[in-house]
Amino acid sequence: MTELSQAAEAGLDRPTEKLIRAMYPSLRRFAAVSSSVGSEPDDLVQEALLRTLRAVRLSELEFPEAYVRRAILNVAMNERRSTERRRLRLLKIWAGRTQESVDSYPSDLADLFGLSAQSRAVLYMAEVDGATHAEIAATLEISESNSRMIASRARRALRAQGDVT
Repeated sequence: MTELSQAAEAGLDRPTEKLIRAMYPSLRRFAAVSSSVGSEPDDLVQEALLRTLRAVRLSELEFPEAYVRRAILNVAMNERRSTERRRLRLLKIWAGRTQESVDSYPSDLADLFGLSAQSRAVLYMAEVDGATHAEIAATLEISESNSRMIASRARRALRAQGDVT
């Protein structure tokens, strides 16, 4: 089945489909940074797009990419909370039976994934996208000073772990 017929089956009009295709590479990169270890960025983008399209038409939004980025961040934070709750339940079940294991990652990304999804998102937008803190604040619906504080704390945490940012 062609992508065009898949879009038609999904009920997307041509302008919406074009908009999604144009935003997708940037959204996927953002999702890769915002997601938890082991999560697929494509799944995160798809879930965020579905939630967005259920709520509003992309063509009606003034800044559709910023809206979808916020949805990606919300989905990533929900996923992280669910994963942590699952991990704690498993630890309770296995308490005393096995030694608590912590995943270790043989790269510098382990330190980055130690940060919250919001911290990773702020650093990504500031360092990779080159966004100003005003733009980050507008996208993530936080204050500009909060954006600066999150970035500062995240950089400090990375430096404390031996990374230079």
